[in-house]
Amino acid sequence: MRYDKRKILIIVLACTGFVFASEGEQQAKTYIRGCVKTPQGSPVKGIKVRCFYFDPKYDYDFVWQVGSQLSDDLGRYTFHVLSNREYRIDAGGKIATFACSKKYSAAPDKEIFVEDLIVTPASASLKGRILNSDGGPAAGMLYSCQSQNFRPYAPFDYLKTDPNGGFHIPNILSNEPVDFWVIPSANNVQIWTGINPIGEDLLLRLNPEKFLGLPPDWKTYFYIEGLARGMRRTKVQEWIDFNIADLQGNQVSLDSDSFKGKVVLVNIFGTWCGSCNAEIPHLVQFKKKYESRGLEIIGIAFERDPEGIAREKVRELIEKRNVNYPVLFGGQEKRVNVLSTIKGIDLFSGYPTTIFIGRDGKVKNVKVNFLALTPEITQWQVKQFDEIIVKLLDEPVEK
Repeated sequence: MRYDKRKILIIVLACTGFVFASEGEQQAKTYIRGCVKTPQGSPVKGIKVRCFYFDPKYDYDFVWQVGSQLSDDLGRYTFHVLSNREYRIDAGGKIATFACSKKYSAAPDKEIFVEDLIVTPASASLKGRILNSDGGPAAGMLYSCQSQNFRPYAPFDYLKTDPNGGFHIPNILSNEPVDFWVIPSANNVQIWTGINPIGEDLLLRLNPEKFLGLPPDWKTYFYIEGLARGMRRTKVQEWIDFNIADLQGNQVSLDSDSFKGKVVLVNIFGTWCGSCNAEIPHLVQFKKKYESRGLEIIGIAFERDPEGIAREKVRELIEKRNVNYPVLFGGQEKRVNVLSTIKGIDLFSGYPTTIFIGRDGKVKNVKVNFLALTPEITQWQVKQFDEIIVKLLDEPVEK
């Protein structure tokens, strides 16, 4: 998500530890104390702990950082703060998972004892070499990684491979598979998912056929992080199928003769989903543009409201967006319902999910989410879809 100016200000001030208080106010004797521990209850030394103050001038949780320190040998920390204010304590960062306390009110001359902040130290490492497709070292390329609960680097501080293509990330979780990626060019990324942190040196080779396109200004939007997460949490088999009724009660299945030999986009969406609503007008245009060449689109709505209200919302969306393809009602939006309704989806990560099926009936591609943050991003996303559709339409029809 793009940082707005207010969020950027918060980050800058947080990094500087700026405090809005006079020297006299700084003498107030109110302390906040606590301890950082592992899930097993052992104290953790050297974890960055930050204290934040809630600014009452705002009607939402707007905070200023008032101090930071490292936990001591016993995992302890102490902050000297102003009284009659509300505070929050955070712990973790690049060498441990993140933990956050509840909000505390500081009374004059009274200590606050914060509940233990539980973090998991990132004690394992990831290292090895990256080779180009021709076998030469992939030198000077940006790289990073993340796992389910830990991200060692923000998009703004990616590392670079050394002259031999070497990489080293010293702090990762020992008990979580890692998603690792390399940026071979300004507009492409290759992602390896599910790497186990076993400590052995890795030897990875770039494959242009596995490169994924990057939108403009991808760092600002945390695009690769979201893409890797979606890849890890989404698993679709070579074949999918369903038998779902539309709003008129007509059953629709991919086995129908009307879809044989066609390129089919199965769009899993919800009327409550902002990205879904941004995507649908473009699907309508794709249907108009490529229907004569054999493109079919099927929308499957999974809703949050009771069935009667949900069906009416789907009808309203179809009318409002001039949807020109069949829309089926899948029921409740829970993941377990998606998995049971559409056979062949093993893992489902979120809305919208668009599954691209070739003329042979096999799944060829899966896209999770739809970026519509700026006109440039939307245009890039539409181009990505268009290229996939054209490639599939160009495939010969099996006799």
